[in-house]
Amino acid sequence: MSRHCHSIVLAAFLVFLATSFPALSFGVEPPISIVCPCNVERVNQTKAVAKFSVAFDKEISESGEFLVQLNRRDTIGQNSYYILSSISISTLDYSSGAKALEVSLPFFTTNTKQQNQFLSLALLSSDATLIDSVALNESPMAVGGRYGVWGPADNQIMFDTPVTFQYDLSSFSFAVAKVSNTNLKNVSDTVTVEVSVSSTESYYTKSEVETSIIYDSQGNGSLSVSGALFSAMDSHLASNTAHTDIQIRILRDGNLLLRYQVGVLEGGSMPTFALNLNNIDALIDSDNDGITDFNERLIGTLTNEPNSIGAVPIEVAFTYGTAAQDNEGDGLQARLAFIIAVANTALADSGVNVVIQNVGSYLVGEDTSLTAEQVLEQLEKRDGIFSNIDNVLQRTTD
Repeated sequence: MSRHCHSIVLAAFLVFLATSFPALSFGVEPPISIVCPCNVERVNQTKAVAKFSVAFDKEISESGEFLVQLNRRDTIGQNSYYILSSISISTLDYSSGAKALEVSLPFFTTNTKQQNQFLSLALLSSDATLIDSVALNESPMAVGGRYGVWGPADNQIMFDTPVTFQYDLSSFSFAVAKVSNTNLKNVSDTVTVEVSVSSTESYYTKSEVETSIIYDSQGNGSLSVSGALFSAMDSHLASNTAHTDIQIRILRDGNLLLRYQVGVLEGGSMPTFALNLNNIDALIDSDNDGITDFNERLIGTLTNEPNSIGAVPIEVAFTYGTAAQDNEGDGLQARLAFIIAVANTALADSGVNVVIQNVGSYLVGEDTSLTAEQVLEQLEKRDGIFSNIDNVLQRTTD
């Protein structure tokens, strides 16, 4: 929030009560944000689909590149997170209304199933700075496992259609009608398809066949392979009954790309990979006390009994130029105190439970020749008289 008044530039930096995820970094003005309803569904071991909308927060020609991610945390309020899915979106053209998106996400492995996790759908800038995120569950859940896409975040291989797998005593066949990889277009990717039978700790290799996936200009291809088995699929069971999971491993130059379970031997059981989550409705307020049910569950108060909390502080830093210094003189601080008092009175009269706090005023330099529009433009771009403002603030506003 900024306003030019009697050559005083009021730069207000607001902190809103952060419930589940960290707020935007100081000074960042993201071009887009998430609009719900939001849904994330895992459609197979390698792929999830996110459905949500994006709104432009300012009128620009396009969004620029950004990331869509599915993240997990150990606690709902934890700042750090682990990536379950991530993909880059090149850009979106500007729209005055919310733009619906359906995004396919490679689902990464976690080696073991993680218990008591909290998931969120997030937008990040191309340099991985968080723009916006939406909580998907407020009760902890188990997520992940050994199967899915392996390796770094730029490994984008996904199975887009169901797999077919067959075997007998001496051979196997495996096929996927559509394989996609947004990072591989108009290329032929040589890979090794490995058939193995595993436990959670080790595996027996039953076959290895080298083949190629030919990707088109959209990063789409197909995979079909067959070959001889080194030994019968269940030949090891007489000595080791723990290895019952039949899996396909796909490697490139010895580096694992994905791991996909296609069946089980006698004594094993096929796990479920189901995941279907919608955004938490964080606006419901059952007792009409001004604190949403979601926030009340976070802070441990009852959702059906009215509670009260103190006013939320909004920290404001004032900047002023030489024109204001010359015009106001010793009355400058009184002028700022008056602005604060009027603002707080208006907020209180409107029933808004916040209070503005002055955390400092700073002389930014010569501005007598600048118009109000030029001052605001320099403030936004952090140049001109505001080129060093972030460094001189004694207290970084929230």
